[in-house]
Amino acid sequence: LDIRAALARAYLWSGDRDAARSELAAIEARDATNAELSAIRNQLAREDGKPIRPRRGLFANQGIARVSLDNGPDRTWGSTTVGAFGEVAGGTTLSFEGEREDRGTAIDTRLIARVDQRFSQSWRGHVAVAATPQADFREQWSIQGGLEMDVNRHLTLLADARHADYGNIQVTAVEPGVRLGAPALRSSATLR
Repeated sequence: LDIRAALARAYLWSGDRDAARSELAAIEARDATNAELSAIRNQLAREDGKPIRPRRGLFANQGIARVSLDNGPDRTWGSTTVGAFGEVAGGTTLSFEGEREDRGTAIDTRLIARVDQRFSQSWRGHVAVAATPQADFREQWSIQGGLEMDVNRHLTLLADARHADYGNIQVTAVEPGVRLGAPALRSSATLR
């Protein structure tokens, strides 16, 4: 499939658009989730003069946790997250998120703005800032960033760093990690 993707690009660069489309069809027939498909299809669309639809969307998440504490009764904590993202330029995505966390005795709402950037086919990075107005247990503010590098289809190296200010203490965390992918199953596992 990698050779077919390289051929599709070579055909595109040489101006043989039909041959490029043929290679794309062959890739899609064997692996419709192939990461190269979207990139080559977008390049083909750009050269056809078709407008490329930017990625955008909404997301929501609800979480519930039962917590047992040594110094008190068991509690149920809940979190609700809503957000929106949109591609603002080729390879650059901007997202905004609100997260409301209820710990039974206090509620914090954290606001996050994040920029994700694709530097190349295998390199990506992000930067995010967050603030919690009138924070009780979440950070008052934080800044974070990270890089991802695809070694191959099954292995991605990760490096993230975060600095947070809780008012009476500041915390800096560095998280190296690895993501193991199973493209045929459309799934992955991340270890940090």
